[in-house]
Parts: sequence; structure tokens; C-alpha cells
Amino acid sequence: MGMSNEERRNLKQELKLLKMEDISSFMESLPSDFLTVLRTDGLLRSITRKLGVSQRLRILTYAKFALHGSSPKLNPATDPIVKVAYFSLKTSLSYLHLRLILAGIEALSSFQKFMYFTYSLCRRYFHAMKSMQMLSFP
Repeated sequence: MGMSNEERRNLKQELKLLKMEDISSFMESLPSDFLTVLRTDGLLRSITRKLGVSQRLRILTYAKFALHGSSPKLNPATDPIVKVAYFSLKTSLSYLHLRLILAGIEALSSFQKFMYFTYSLCRRYFHAMKSMQMLSFP
């Protein structure tokens, strides 16, 4: 659910009361690593936009590397090869699972658009047929 009109008005009032010092003190209270991540994200967004990369692809890339980053860092030279292969496979399957979920959501969205289009055509057809019956003479 979204915000009610009253909540929206209250939020706008609170935002009007914010001063630059409030924003500055909030930003200073954030850990420096978090600020680095925000800055890097902004730079990446700018670069990908200039290169014409879609937002969808950018987010998928973030997800892919987030999965790789969250998996254990194993060294094939020192760790058992089975363990390395297992975690590599697990990370790849997690990414595949994410891609399948997103593809399903996109397919559902496309199907809904198709159904609405079909419904609109049928409605127009039936209205046209109905008006033709009204114009016909008994």
C-alpha cells in the first residue's frame, strides 16, 4: 500500500523544515565505507547511462557480483577442489535462480499487457457490432 494523503502532506511539511545542516550532519554520521559505496554507485550509473546500458542490465550485473562477493573466497591451490567446485556451482545456480524469477516476472507482465490488448480489441469489436445492429432496419 502507498501513503495516505495525510501522511504525504505531513512528509512534505517535514521535508520543508529540513535545513542544509541537517542533511550535512546526517551525511557526516554515515560510515565512510557507505559513502564510498554511494559515490561509486553514482559513478557507475553515470558511466552505464552514457554507454547506453539499460537499468535492467546494470541491476543484473550488481546482483551477479553481489552473489559472487557473498560466496566464500576459496583458493583452488590450497582448498579442496570439491569445496571450490561446490561453492562455485552454488553461486552460479543462485544467479540462474534470480534470472529465472526475473524472466518469470517479465513474462507475466508481458502476458498481462497482451491480455489487456486482447480485451480492448474484443470490446471495440463488440461495440462496433452492437452499433451496426442499431443502425440496421427491422
